[in-house]
Amino acid sequence: MNTYQKKPIQISAVNLTVENAYDVMTWANHIQPADKQIKLSIESGLTKGLIIPTKEGDMLCGIDDYRMFYPCKADMFELTYEYVVPVL
Repeated sequence: MNTYQKKPIQISAVNLTVENAYDVMTWANHIQPADKQIKLSIESGLTKGLIIPTKEGDMLCGIDDYRMFYPCKADMFELTYEYVVPVL
């Protein structure tokens, strides 16, 4: 049996917080089709995350999850990706 390692790639992502949820939704909806707009998930007046329509049904990108082109749970994101310091 062989051992494999994921090839390094760079992605853009944002960690979803209560403070930035609206801005992330607004940004993402600029690239979403009109019939697939992302919505805030709010329960009892508190922001719980973003509801993202997919082919498989709605996905919840919760607070502390990461938003790339799809939502990713924080623990999986941190296992898979590492921060790249921008080169100026």
